[in-house]
Amino acid sequence: CGSETAHAEPPVGNGPETTGDPTPVSVDVERVSLEPVARLLHATGSTQPHRAANIAPQTTGIISQILVEEGDAIEEGQPLAILGSRGARLRAAQARAGAAAARAQARQLEIDRQRLERLAADGAVAATEAERMGTQATAVRSQVQAAEAAVRLTGSYVGFATVRAPFDGVVSSVFMEVGELATMMPPMVILRVLDLSTVEVRVRVAEEELPRVSVGDPVIARIPSIDAEIEGRVTHVGVEIHPMTRTAEVVTTFENQNRRIRGGMFAELVIRPPNEERGIVLTEDSVRGHREERWVMVADGCQARRRVVRVRSLEHGRFVVEEGLSEGDLVIQRPASSLTDGATITNSDLPQCSPLREASERT
Repeated sequence: CGSETAHAEPPVGNGPETTGDPTPVSVDVERVSLEPVARLLHATGSTQPHRAANIAPQTTGIISQILVEEGDAIEEGQPLAILGSRGARLRAAQARAGAAAARAQARQLEIDRQRLERLAADGAVAATEAERMGTQATAVRSQVQAAEAAVRLTGSYVGFATVRAPFDGVVSSVFMEVGELATMMPPMVILRVLDLSTVEVRVRVAEEELPRVSVGDPVIARIPSIDAEIEGRVTHVGVEIHPMTRTAEVVTTFENQNRRIRGGMFAELVIRPPNEERGIVLTEDSVRGHREERWVMVADGCQARRRVVRVRSLEHGRFVVEEGLSEGDLVIQRPASSLTDGATITNSDLPQCSPLREASERT
């Protein structure tokens, strides 16, 4: 293709055909064809941690130690804070003593029951005495079970005095200090932990666009504050339409192993549904005009023609033509602003308009 060497001509707009300067203008042309076009969905939202937990105590007590600070990385089960447990330990000791006494009583009643049964068999005592002792032994065995349950319960209260991490993550905030009373009811939050190994971005998608979105669709998120792009997937498509906005929530998830992305960051999403259409795609330097009216220059024989088109914007400075062009049309690439409707053109890919042919005709 020859290089662009446009000559200045008076603009003629959409008026009648003019021949303008008879000197041919060398242009580049491209024969357009249909190609796959992905209709991308654009949305904005904020990053959220995959999991977040406000940690409250499982028992009431005075905070004796806080073992972590804000920003610390934590592992599941790691102790985060310790409550004073003197009362719980005393109750646990009391329950263990009660259980021991109940077991001793049960053993003695079992011995007495067996002795009375032998005496009743020999006729030395009434059979009802042995039956009464058996009933008492059964009741005491039930008391032993209750006492052992109390031991387990009070022991768990001692364990509850240590507040542990529910999952791997990072400490986001610490709300209480050593010496403060942390109550189970009403629950008082001691600290907040986040799992940022993956992050979510929840966006609202218009009702008419929802059929194009499916779980597993690829997503690209741009985080302007750190100038980063990350790839993820759609993990949930809402099943309920908001009656006022006519939108549903779509949840997208992204890996964040280096913890570079924080909760609450602004994110620009591009969802790429797999169902693609086919259309004619042009670059922005081939399309002229403004939003109300756009046009392209096409090669019609050896003349440039102004063709009004209706386009839709794509990413990366491209347009898909919705009306005005057909497959096989010759679109002039990067037309000079001085190229007018009806101007004579030359191009080495168009034999009838080749510069060599023009030269031979002149000779």
